[in-house]
Amino acid sequence: IIIMEDRMKAYKIRGYGSVDNLSIEEVELGKLKDNYVRVKMQATSLNAADLDYVYSKFYRLIGLKKSANLILGSDLVGVVYEVGRKVSNFKIGDLVWCDTSNPLSYGTYGEYVDVPGDQLAIRDASIPITDAACMPSASMVAFQNVYMKKGPKRGMNVLVVGAGGGIGTALVQFLIDIGANITAIDKKEKHQGLLDLGVKTVYDYRDYDYIEQDVEYDFIYDLFYNRKILHAVKRDRKSVV
Repeated sequence: IIIMEDRMKAYKIRGYGSVDNLSIEEVELGKLKDNYVRVKMQATSLNAADLDYVYSKFYRLIGLKKSANLILGSDLVGVVYEVGRKVSNFKIGDLVWCDTSNPLSYGTYGEYVDVPGDQLAIRDASIPITDAACMPSASMVAFQNVYMKKGPKRGMNVLVVGAGGGIGTALVQFLIDIGANITAIDKKEKHQGLLDLGVKTVYDYRDYDYIEQDVEYDFIYDLFYNRKILHAVKRDRKSVV
C-alpha cells in the first residue's frame, strides 16, 4: 500500500548572493503528469552550477532577484514512488537515476522529484548511493563533450585540466574508451586515482602551466579555466573546451 504524499520538504532559494537565501520549506507536490515518474530521493550532490545560482553575480547585475529554479540540485538517485499512466517502462520500487539539469528543471534538493519517464534510467543496485549521486550530471557533461560533439578520435593527444574532479574523472574514462592519448593535470593528491583509471601522464597544476609549454594538443579540456580565452588560443590553435 502506498500512502500518497501531497507535500514535501525541500531546500528553496529565495534570492541570489548568499547561502542565507536558502531555507527548508514545505512544498506542494501537485498531481503527477501522465508521462512523468515521481521519484523519492535517496541521495544527491552539490555541483558548481548550484553554487553559481546561489552566488550569481550575473543575475543580480541584470536585476533578477530570485532563481527560476526555486529548488536546485541536478543529481537524482532514488526510488520510483509513483508512475504516470502513460509510462510503461518503470514500476514502483525501481532504483533509478538521472541528470535533471537543462533541459529539465533541477529540483533534487527535495524529498520527491517529478521526471519525464523517458529521462530516467534504471540504476545498478551494486553502486553505493553516495557514489551514484556524484555521477549523473558530471558524466553527462563529459559524455556530451566526447561522443555528442565533434570530439577527439583514437590516437589524438588530449589534455585534461582538472582531471581529478567529477567531470574530469568521467571525461578521462570516456577518452580512454575511444583510445585517446591523455595528459592529465590536477593537484598531486589526485594523481594516484588518475593513474588507477589508466592515465599515463599526470602533472601537478602548481608546477606545470600548459600555456607556457611548447607542446601541441589536438584537444584541450580545461575545466577550471581562469585566463582570457584568447590567451589559450594564441598559445595553441587547437580546440580549447
